Amino acid sequence: MSYLRIGKETRKDPQKIIDEATKFFGPGGTGLELTETTQDAVELRGGGGFVRVQVKSSENGGKNEVEILTQDWEYAVKKFLGTL
Repeated sequence: MSYLRIGKETRKDPQKIIDEATKFFGPGGTGLELTETTQDAVELRGGGGFVRVQVKSSENGGKNEVEILTQDWEYAVKKFLGTL
């Protein structure tokens, strides 16, 4: 099993990122099942793999850091990061 950890900085609102990730990877998008959600993270599973999106808010009003850990959904994750 191989995992991919990838990140990106963005000025988008952290809650908006979580909402967009849920929509992109969830039942109406990629088709994964929502398994965990918190204020700053969401995890979805399906197809033998998973996607976990975590947002670290900037404390000084700068860019927020989005970190994604995935197994078997690398292409979709890279496509999602391109939307941020």
